[in-house]
Amino acid sequence: PRLPVREIPFPSIAKSVLAIIQRNATGALCIGLPLTLAGTLDQQCHKTIYFVRRLRESGVIGDMPVLMWDERRTTAEANRVIEVRGGLDKGVNYKDVVDKVAACFLLQNFLDFAA
Repeated sequence: PRLPVREIPFPSIAKSVLAIIQRNATGALCIGLPLTLAGTLDQQCHKTIYFVRRLRESGVIGDMPVLMWDERRTTAEANRVIEVRGGLDKGVNYKDVVDKVAACFLLQNFLDFAA
């Protein structure tokens, strides 16, 4: 899992994604799809779908498979795990840690499904 994409210019994001793909010999991307709690697509979902389309159209991901996976409840699970473990040390960026842990849950959910 990698850090989530923030609101930064697309060329910078595309360069980072390409570097991750090349460094890790990536065969597929698993990207969180932020469905509403009711399971419907909202504006953020459409932004995610558009982002993937831009990656493909720019040639960054070529014909690599992209799996958009339901990310509902991953942040809540991440918060629960951090709380159970006693929280975080001072000076640690809480949101970054939550996002990393949530990304682990997202990927594990997909891998469990695919097994």
